[in-house]
Amino acid sequence: IGSLCMIGGGAEVRKDVPPFSLVGGGDAKFSGINRIGLKRRGKDSETIQTIKSVYFTLYNSGLNVSDAVRMIAGSPDAALAEVQEILTFISLSKRGIIGPA
Repeated sequence: IGSLCMIGGGAEVRKDVPPFSLVGGGDAKFSGINRIGLKRRGKDSETIQTIKSVYFTLYNSGLNVSDAVRMIAGSPDAALAEVQEILTFISLSKRGIIGPA
């Protein structure tokens, strides 16, 4: 499980949960970013919006995970440490990451 994740009670987590994620449902699915946790850790609005944008590309662009990761890695957002953390987490995942809600 990545850093600053929030997992709802009763969720069955069968795949890896990327950093900064909110996860819910019986079969754990990505439901957003942990905005409150990020703010508590002092992340600014721009960083939070960038993380949100990265997850939008990953889960809502219509691309498969590999193509979405390549797109994110080639974007200016990839310079942000939090984005690198997400990309590294995905690249090291052995079980794959949870899907979208």
